[in-house]
Amino acid sequence: MTERRINEEELAEEARRWDERRVSPVDWEDAPNAVPRAKESVAVSIRLPRQMVEILREFARRTGIGYQVLMKRWLDERIRQERERFREEQERIRRELAQYPPTFRLFSPTFVSQAAAFDASGVSDLPVPAAEGTAAS
Repeated sequence: MTERRINEEELAEEARRWDERRVSPVDWEDAPNAVPRAKESVAVSIRLPRQMVEILREFARRTGIGYQVLMKRWLDERIRQERERFREEQERIRRELAQYPPTFRLFSPTFVSQAAAFDASGVSDLPVPAAEGTAAS
């Protein structure tokens, strides 16, 4: 299905309505995709092989758009595909983890320890064993 192109008179009328602010993209469902955000755009310089650029230009010509617009559309498509692939992967991991019973990690209580000291004077009434090689008296 091909879209009908508007003639110059219709285009002038559309431009006048926009100039008079009688038309606004506020309520458009597809506004994020349809309204360019020039202030949010960043110029990017990228070196591409000459043949690749010629191929892009030919694809764009056949589509009836500029090659940079075509590149942005393709990048947008790929970003959406990767985002969907990431979501599916996260969902798969969530489902796998849901199959296993929950595990709880138990932490041992914190103990404060001090070096042990022994005061032998408190037990002076105990017999002291004889050293080896000496007889007990």
